[in-house]
Amino acid sequence: MKFTVLKQVRTYAAAAALTGLVFGHTAIVAAGTEPVPLTSAEINSLVTTVMEKYNVPGMAVGVVKDGTIVHLEAYGVRRAGEAGTVDTNTLFGIASNSKAFTTSAIALLVADGKLRWDDKVIDHIPNFRLHDAWVTREFTVKDLVVHNSGLGLGAGDLMVWPTSDRSRSEIIQNLRYLKPESSFRSEYAYDNLLYIVAGEVIAAASGMSFGEFVNKRLMKPLGMARCAADRRGLKGEENYAKPHVKVDGKLLNVEPSEVIDRNPVWSAAGGVQCSIEDMMKWVAMHLRGGKLPDGSRLISKRQHKELWTPQTILSVGSVDRKWNNTHYRSYGLGFNLQDSNGHRIISHGGTLLGMISHTRMVPELGLGVVVLTNQQAYPGRDAIVYSIIKSYITSERVNWLDRFDTRAAKAKAYTEKRTKKAMSIGQESKIKSLAVTHYQGRYRDLWFGDVVIKNQQDTLYFTADKAKRLKGKLEHFNGNVFIVRWDDRSLEADAYVSFNTSITGTVKGMRMKAVSPATDFSFDFHDLDFTKVKEAKTKH
Repeated sequence: MKFTVLKQVRTYAAAAALTGLVFGHTAIVAAGTEPVPLTSAEINSLVTTVMEKYNVPGMAVGVVKDGTIVHLEAYGVRRAGEAGTVDTNTLFGIASNSKAFTTSAIALLVADGKLRWDDKVIDHIPNFRLHDAWVTREFTVKDLVVHNSGLGLGAGDLMVWPTSDRSRSEIIQNLRYLKPESSFRSEYAYDNLLYIVAGEVIAAASGMSFGEFVNKRLMKPLGMARCAADRRGLKGEENYAKPHVKVDGKLLNVEPSEVIDRNPVWSAAGGVQCSIEDMMKWVAMHLRGGKLPDGSRLISKRQHKELWTPQTILSVGSVDRKWNNTHYRSYGLGFNLQDSNGHRIISHGGTLLGMISHTRMVPELGLGVVVLTNQQAYPGRDAIVYSIIKSYITSERVNWLDRFDTRAAKAKAYTEKRTKKAMSIGQESKIKSLAVTHYQGRYRDLWFGDVVIKNQQDTLYFTADKAKRLKGKLEHFNGNVFIVRWDDRSLEADAYVSFNTSITGTVKGMRMKAVSPATDFSFDFHDLDFTKVKEAKTKH
């Protein structure tokens, strides 16, 4: 597939000659010992290679250094097969990069005296309840945003992912049914739903909706006219990137997780839309320590320091030690914090269905990088970020694209092997299922709601009342275990459905689990526990 690249990029006729500098299969040490930052031509060459290799329709990349934008380019198209090109004002869903807007908004309210980080959540949201009464009473505003609540990874995300018909109040009501997996404040487990609660705390304290407050108090002072937390103003907007997913090697245009001009229930967790130009303004403000371009303060010095103070300790993996010489990792307030090659790194990634992004800052160098894409090419995105950042802090030139590609290939092979092994049951071990009529009916989970298993011409079919994209046929696996194959293949999240029975053989309920260990953690099927509902008979 050919990619449309903006005119500015095409002018770099010498870009191909520089490819070896970025993509050589062995590390190249530049002359001398001082780092030699990638030029715009080299970045353009790298981006073009990534887009071609991974079939990415559109992308935008920005680099700011010491308050000056040194690279700002847009590439490709907003939607594959259509003419609209990406430009520096094109809106992208920035997903979990939105979390930094949420914590920064809280920081403003703390400086205003309307909130404190250690305020109890129930003092602002009286209906807030978690599974444990003591934890509910002790839960603070800060606890909402540091991922150590005791809930499991992505707990309850199926209430909002991949789409949601629930209100924020309903999500908050259902939090009480999510059982913890660890003790309070003892372990890190990434969470989205509690950021939704944080957005409601902002609304309660400010008297404005989360989106209105962020637009007025953060985006407007920075001149971020092409960035929206309150997305109602985007009605009629055409210049925005659409999501894409590769399934079985084929690029698919997929339905967005949310409508562009509606405020999704998860705005505070991942619903902000932004252009690359405005993300540069956002990053530059943080690199100035919370100051506006004129030197006046947007975020107080004390509160900005708090945003970047470690809150939850993370382990350091072998890859970080080897690639980055990392000694510590932690989560601050809406930001990941770690060291890399002797420098402090502030970062966050973002994932929506068919759209990923990344923000990375090196405060001591006044350096910030943002990459926005409309396809789920993680190795390519990460290779761009690393290639740029590393070129400013080390003289060694490494083929980061090759490294990330190799790592992704190994991970894919490993998960495929595990999945194949789990599904390999010999014919001699196969157990027949009950008649399909035994399984049909309505099933209820306390926080997710109702699922209906229908019998359609001797084939079972799954539908969820409040998750319209979760529908598909059940394929028999073994005994009372089936695999639901979702109609929407872009979800890449087929799941086991295991029916349980009473001692008399009556089907009483069902549990679920993702088939592949590579399934996005927000498909938290394993947290579901369905009970079959006896439906009232209709009198005739």
